[in-house]
Amino acid sequence: MGLDLDDFAQLDLEIKRLLSQVSVACKKILEEEIEALVYNVYEPNTYERTNQLKNSIIYNISEDGSIHLLFDGQKYESYVDDSDQSENVPYYINFGHSDSTGIDNMYHNYPARDFMESAKRRMETELGVKVTILI
Repeated sequence: MGLDLDDFAQLDLEIKRLLSQVSVACKKILEEEIEALVYNVYEPNTYERTNQLKNSIIYNISEDGSIHLLFDGQKYESYVDDSDQSENVPYYINFGHSDSTGIDNMYHNYPARDFMESAKRRMETELGVKVTILI
């Protein structure tokens, strides 16, 4: 009993459906890690969060079935020199950042939150997927 074109089409649809489900699950894990390791670490919480970092996560699925989680739609200009730091925000929050001002506060000396690594471990453990962080 061989497979016909309809069987292959159904298999292709099922693979796409499963990849979409895994993508949504990966995105949810990343959002949860941002909530836990970035948003919830400030005490006291004296302002309402915009959730811009968490809400900027998008995913796409490439032709080879790779799932890519990306940060999109953030606009951030440095208060120090007005330079566009939009692409650096997720990097700085995850890996930390220190500038050359010598000022020691969270705006100039920001500790690493490691939310990407934590999300990677959870995705690999909970979903059984191989994850690579590309910066």
